[in-house]
Parts: sequence; structure tokens; C-alpha cells
Amino acid sequence: MTEKSNAAVAVTSNEAGISLIANADMDKMAAQLQSISNFQMMVEKNLNDGQDFGVIPGTNKPTLLKPGAEKIQMLMGVTSEYEVTTKIEDYERGFFAYTVRCTLSKGGTKITEGLGSANTKENDTVIKMSS
Repeated sequence: MTEKSNAAVAVTSNEAGISLIANADMDKMAAQLQSISNFQMMVEKNLNDGQDFGVIPGTNKPTLLKPGAEKIQMLMGVTSEYEVTTKIEDYERGFFAYTVRCTLSKGGTKITEGLGSANTKENDTVIKMSS
């Protein structure tokens, strides 16, 4: 690309960004932000420190724990499905490592998925799954 065409692409991208903002429905955005705020207040009032969220050793801020996530999940009508994608189980050496995929769905439609992993060489966090 030439310097002139690079400048044209930059202007087009900038204009697209400004257009996105200019065409935004501010009332709808305000309502969505208020919904997020209401949800955060509900979560803060109903989740318990040490049970639903807590500070994981080696970190310095609270983390949502599985019981808290399950409460939020039920409130939102979301289901979760877990799949162990990789595992190492070395009984002789006492080393175990797992990677687990969690898929969240609502009404049969996948919303998102995430991966988590843990192993027995970690000091404080070995994976725990319950049904």
C-alpha cells in the first residue's frame, strides 16, 4: 500500500468509529448500563464472601467461586456443560493435570465457553469439579 492509500484507510476507519458512536441509541445504552448496575447490586447483596467469592491464595483481589457462579447461572437461566479436554494421570509420580472446557448455554444456544487448567504441582489450586 502506498502512503496515500494508508491514509485513506486510516480516515475510513476513523470515520467508521465516529459513525458508530454518532448512530448509537443513547437511551438504549443508558438502559443497558442501568441493567448492568442493577445486576451488580443484586449480586453484591446476595453472594457471600468465602462461599460464593473469595481471594485465591497468591492473588490480591476477590474471585467468583463455583458456588457463586452457579447461583448467577440459575438466576440467568443458563446451563453449563464440562468436558475434560486433556488429562495426565501419573499415579506412580503422583502428578495429575487436567484441562477442562466449560460451555454455557441458554435455551440450547451456546453463549460462550472457557478453558481452565490445574495440576498437582500448583501450591494452592487443584481443580475441583462437582455434579
